[in-house]
Amino acid sequence: MADETRSGAKREQTGDAASRPLPPLASELLEDLHPEPLPSVGERHFGITGVALGDFAADDAARVRALYAFLGEVYAAARTVYQGSAGPETLVELLRRQRYSEELAPRVAELGVGLERDELSLQLRQAYHDVRGGSYNALALLLEVIEEGEALPGEFERVYLLVRDHMKIMRSAVHDLDPEETAADQEILHHRIDLLREKWSETDYMIDGASAAIDYSSSFDGSIADCCIEFAALDRVLYNLINNATRFTADGAVYVRVDPVSSASADAKVAGPGNVRFAVVNQVSAAQKARLRERFGDDLSELFVGGFTTGGHGLGLRICADLVVHGYRLTETKKAYETGLVGARIIDDRFVAWFHWPGRVSEAAA
Repeated sequence: MADETRSGAKREQTGDAASRPLPPLASELLEDLHPEPLPSVGERHFGITGVALGDFAADDAARVRALYAFLGEVYAAARTVYQGSAGPETLVELLRRQRYSEELAPRVAELGVGLERDELSLQLRQAYHDVRGGSYNALALLLEVIEEGEALPGEFERVYLLVRDHMKIMRSAVHDLDPEETAADQEILHHRIDLLREKWSETDYMIDGASAAIDYSSSFDGSIADCCIEFAALDRVLYNLINNATRFTADGAVYVRVDPVSSASADAKVAGPGNVRFAVVNQVSAAQKARLRERFGDDLSELFVGGFTTGGHGLGLRICADLVVHGYRLTETKKAYETGLVGARIIDDRFVAWFHWPGRVSEAAA
């Protein structure tokens, strides 16, 4: 759990509302977020996505390699702390020896600086976005706190989860960054929903300039990825939505809801292939709501086309849509928001962003 003084100071920056968090939306309000039966993917193997390391500018390719190598060292140290075979000082000493906050962190912040956006392909811009985003936003803050010797015990465990996620996200975004591990990522290994509960349940989540208390709830029981590379893609979608919600929540709370839904050929409660809906919800200010409604009306699904932002890069939601399209083997991104596979809506005073993902209901759950 985050230090009260530190997290409290961060939360004052999350919006103009000082009111208590709104209660979560009733589940029935989330049930009508897709207008028609969803497709069923059935047996699948999630293919490689992302760009090649050589697609980056030379200096940036070196920065990406340096970041990944450094995270590998952090992962090895954090894992020993997480497993209890070494003390927290192991990670503290590593960060101080590597001079993380003075040397590497500024290099990562320079990724993409000076490049003309119009000269980059959409896929490369997305790779830049998630390499310097993803779970790194939250990880970077914790690493600086640990390096300064001010971390609480629970934050060392959080580093392990965040660095593990970001290394997989980087391999998903840059497919030849670590060929040996990427090959292992493609091996069939069913990932259960419990992995998300471990990461997000009752989490105080902090990124640069903002924080939120994550309220996670799931009525789904089963697997939500058939291999590590698919789970990394799912993580990219979730981190983009949660990062966005954390930045713009008006009351310091973000709700994550995970529920099974019926498909065109499968019932939500029958064991086997199906669909899972992820909804990420945050309260919005009157000004935020007015700006969104002025631009999009009541249906905000076109946010997933990309290009609209109230303070970011305008890429995060487009990345979400593209990865969902890839997961469902569709050919056009617009199919995702036209059919309700992804979408966004203002409900009461909340911004609700959702996406669907192929899942597999377990025998026990059925």
